[in-house]
Amino acid sequence: QKYRNTSGIVDIGEQSKLYLESIGSNDQQMNTINLQLSSLNEIEKNLSVGKETIAPGSLNMQDPALNNLLDKYYTNQSQYEKLRKTNGENFPAVAALREEIEKTKPLILENVRNQKKNLEAGRGYLSKTSNKYSSMLNSIPKKERELVEVSRQQNIKNGIYTFLLQKKEEISYSISSIIPTTATEGTGYRIRVTCS
Repeated sequence: QKYRNTSGIVDIGEQSKLYLESIGSNDQQMNTINLQLSSLNEIEKNLSVGKETIAPGSLNMQDPALNNLLDKYYTNQSQYEKLRKTNGENFPAVAALREEIEKTKPLILENVRNQKKNLEAGRGYLSKTSNKYSSMLNSIPKKERELVEVSRQQNIKNGIYTFLLQKKEEISYSISSIIPTTATEGTGYRIRVTCS
């Protein structure tokens, strides 16, 4: 709005609209890939240093095989921690869960690394496509071209913001279904989920 007011542009021309439609789909796919890569990097990092995994429901994974492995790992991990605290490390069920966790970990890492390769290849292709669309943008008049770029950035940020809101709601729902709450002040749990 500020740019429109200072530049005196009322509407975007047909050529600009065509560019925005073409690049918009490309940007959306790029956002999806970047978010998936971010989740995969987080999984790989946590497994490599022995930290607990993120709950599968809070991730944005598209591969059913990886989701199944993560679900299995997360479930075994949760059961392991509960049994270990009450029965100790040498309890047979605890040892069995630990062994199962150690077997699942390399399978997850292998899947994650394969997924990253595929996603990075897809991102490279989308990047080349974006460069082709950039030549289309060069033929648009300067002021209008600047407005198109402002509109493009708005669309990108809007897509990321919508995704984060969705994930915030999913995590809030997941937490509320696991942790008991009561209406009485001071007797329940208070949970605050934030997205930055």
